[in-house]
Amino acid sequence: MNHCEFEEVTRHINDKISVIKRLLELRAVAKDPDKRGTLIKVEQEVNAINELLDRFERHVGQQRDLLKHLKDLEEFFQLDEQDAHHLKNNTPLHMPRKGQQAAPQEGGQVAVQSRQTDAPQKPGPPKKNPRNQIKEMEFITVPEFDSIPPYMKGRVTYDQLNAAVQSINTTVTAKYKILHQPIKSLNNVSRALHQRFKDQETKDTKGQFFIVEQDIREFAQLKVDKRFVGMLNMLRHCQRLRELRSPVLLAVILISGIGGTFQYGFNISVLNSPSVFIKNLVNSTCQQRYGRSLEPWELTLIWSFIVSIYCIGGLIGTLSAGRLAAVYGRKKTLLLNNVVAICGAVLMLLSKTTLSFEMIIVGRIVYGINAGVSLIVHTLYILECAPKRLRGMVGVSVASFVSLGKFSGQLLGISELLGTEERWIWLLAFSGVTGLLQLLTLPFFPESPRYLLLERADRHGCEMALRRLWGATKDPKPEMEDMLAEDAALKGVKIHRLMDLFLDVNVRWQLLTVIVTFVTLQLCGINAVYLYSFDVFQAAGIPNENLHYAALGTGLCEISTSIACVLIIESTGKKVLLFRGYLGMAAALALLTITLYLQEFVSWMSYCSMVLICIYILFFSTGPAAVTAPLPGEIFTQSYKPAAFTVAGTLNWVGLFLVGMLFPLIVKHLDYFCFLIFFVFCFFSGVFVWFNVPETKNKTVLEITEDFNKMHQKPRRSLESKLSSVHINDIQAAVSTKL
Repeated sequence: MNHCEFEEVTRHINDKISVIKRLLELRAVAKDPDKRGTLIKVEQEVNAINELLDRFERHVGQQRDLLKHLKDLEEFFQLDEQDAHHLKNNTPLHMPRKGQQAAPQEGGQVAVQSRQTDAPQKPGPPKKNPRNQIKEMEFITVPEFDSIPPYMKGRVTYDQLNAAVQSINTTVTAKYKILHQPIKSLNNVSRALHQRFKDQETKDTKGQFFIVEQDIREFAQLKVDKRFVGMLNMLRHCQRLRELRSPVLLAVILISGIGGTFQYGFNISVLNSPSVFIKNLVNSTCQQRYGRSLEPWELTLIWSFIVSIYCIGGLIGTLSAGRLAAVYGRKKTLLLNNVVAICGAVLMLLSKTTLSFEMIIVGRIVYGINAGVSLIVHTLYILECAPKRLRGMVGVSVASFVSLGKFSGQLLGISELLGTEERWIWLLAFSGVTGLLQLLTLPFFPESPRYLLLERADRHGCEMALRRLWGATKDPKPEMEDMLAEDAALKGVKIHRLMDLFLDVNVRWQLLTVIVTFVTLQLCGINAVYLYSFDVFQAAGIPNENLHYAALGTGLCEISTSIACVLIIESTGKKVLLFRGYLGMAAALALLTITLYLQEFVSWMSYCSMVLICIYILFFSTGPAAVTAPLPGEIFTQSYKPAAFTVAGTLNWVGLFLVGMLFPLIVKHLDYFCFLIFFVFCFFSGVFVWFNVPETKNKTVLEITEDFNKMHQKPRRSLESKLSSVHINDIQAAVSTKL
């Protein structure tokens, strides 16, 4: 221990001694009575100082909290100031007016529909709304505009959307001001408008605020184009309005299809499953009558006759369909045709009980007549009921119901349903059920508007039929003017016969188009593909007992692609679908011939054949199958339509008969090389369509006729000579002025 450490110890001890001395002195002072009072006062002062210090500390804490709160307020005020500047610089032009009510209103295509507010209502007696109060649509807010999906919004701005709202409100106000006034106080123009508004009302729109396209054009002076329709979709998204769509057109498509081309497709495929039972019935009938069984070739001959006689009946029905549709109308012809289907079903049901295969033959003829008539009249009816912008989509339903009929025949024919020895006669009689369904429901729907206007000169009936089919919100006047323009161009032209169709050079290319497309429809190889699909499925390892289910898969593929074609036909166009379908089918057939040849040498080649079959069906369903059937109704004028459909139907049935008779011989001699014949038809039909057929999408018959003439550079004769001095639009204007 050094000297410094001793000094620190000494200093520490001395400090302690000094503290002890001061304590002893204080203790002595505390015992002194004179100084005791002073010490008590000092103690009291110290306590008071401690209390003041505590209060000061609490006050400082409060001030600190207050300062923090003031800083938060300052931040809030800064944010409010920024919002105020933003509102000042971005105030929308269209603001909701004070006092707008919240009761939602539903109605037509642009029916006013306000939204309820969350503002609390003051208690008190309820106020009665004025009797003639016109409720308008609220403007779109910025958050609502931001919530609209980008694909729906497009390039439409906030101000443009609210400008459309303002136009709709202007139209609603102008319309219902007229409706709320007494008729006696109106002038002649307003009375006509009042009557028109009353005619627009239906049971769905009565009591609602609604407007139609014609009202918007007249009062708001807007063009109802695709852009405006897109803005209506945005307003529906924001729950400002609701479009009232008429389900009548959809119901017409379904009901007419079930009793129409469905019958054609069903009776083509229905005989595959009960073929064994029908042959047994034929053999049993001959054994009971003549005491002997038939030879195999005799049985095959009778069976081929049962299958093929359907085409003879179809040809008879086709040749009579045009005349029946022109005399009795489309709707009545379909109703009478259902009676024919029911008679055929009765014959099928009695055939087994009476041991008479002749009843099946007669029933097949009757079914053929029914299918021939329905194939023509059903197509005519739904095309004439559909608006121009939906005509392509509606035309696809013809092929869709054919595919559905084929699939239904395959599905009902499986052993789990009607494909048994006890129930096969009910399978053959199923067409009577669909015919009865149409017979009971079709009377509730209107006649073809085009038939009423052009062939019966019933303008009022045509307008009422269009309003029922399309709904009260769709203005039928533009379509009626197109019909009248065609009627004016064809004034004095009678309904042409078959010979007139073949001799008139003005429709020669339209006739060639029908001949090429309908011949190729039967000679495109679809039957051969379905026949060889069984061999392909067997080679792929599918058991024989499951081949029928695999065939159901191909039928389901045809239906699904046919329905999917509805979504693309209006955007793609019928010419492109035909051209792409023919060339796609040709390529698939060429490759399928190669894969079937290599299938014997390469084990996995059968899977390639399966893929090619599906690709072929895809191109067939989205091309020729979807577009060919309604084609005569789109490229021929009203006077040529019955003859054109007769030619088309005749080619269809003759082609089906020839394929049924000659196809087994072709397969027997050429095997899978028969696809090369169908390849030639598909390829050259595709080339013909590309160079000789114009696009028909969203065009009238007169416009399509003009396109045919321009494409082939033919001099104007006959029909076009009547249009040489007047443009089509001038004709429409003249007809409208006259009416």
